Amino acid sequence: MAEMCSNSIDGETLEKARRELNEDPDTREQAIADFRAAIEEKENDPELEGVVFERKDSPFLLRFLRAKKFDQSRSLSLYMKYHTIRRDYGKIFSEDDSSSNLSHILSSGVLYVLNGRTRNGEKVVCIRPEKWDMEQDPAERMIRTVLLILDKLLEDEETQ
Repeated sequence: MAEMCSNSIDGETLEKARRELNEDPDTREQAIADFRAAIEEKENDPELEGVVFERKDSPFLLRFLRAKKFDQSRSLSLYMKYHTIRRDYGKIFSEDDSSSNLSHILSSGVLYVLNGRTRNGEKVVCIRPEKWDMEQDPAERMIRTVLLILDKLLEDEETQ
């Protein structure tokens, strides 16, 4: 059986999710289960040959449902695109996340996340291109680092 989603968002954010994202705490788990079943139906689709659906855990699937306001069809399309891009641009996504190259970019000040949130609750990622050493850090590595930062931010339910 799939794991339950812990609800780590506060009451105000939960109400905002209900109002803006059509998220209902009473039906959330069923929506995730239905979404997971739709993904499993697509796994043998010939058009998706070579696409690996690495993650189907509830917190990860919830990101896609929230992004598309719990519309199952649109969420499935986004999920498929997410994984298809990883297949098609494997070079970017296969780089070792723990490499010193990525930590160099993070410590150089080229990319950073501002503390706090905007008035609407968003996190802000700043990019300072003047600090980017393109010879040491090629574009693919920079893109990979940006994507890692965004993925990490999306782990926080308040950001979703």
